[in-house]
Amino acid sequence: STIQKKWKNMRDSFAKELAMQRGKSGQGAIKKKKYVHFDSLLFLVPSLQKRETSSNVKSPS
Repeated sequence: STIQKKWKNMRDSFAKELAMQRGKSGQGAIKKKKYVHFDSLLFLVPSLQKRETSSNVKSPS
C-alpha cells in the first residue's frame, strides 16, 4: 500500500542520514542539511543496529 511505501522510504532515508552522521573516522565533514524527520525518528535507532548474521556455507578447513 501507499502508506507502507512511504514508511519504508522514511526509514531508509533516516538510516542513510544516520550512517552519514556517524561517518567513518578521518572522513572530512561535509555540510549538508539534516533529513527533515531525523530527530522525530531517533526512536528507530535500536531497530536499525546491525544484526548478527549466520550462513549455511561451511568455512574451508
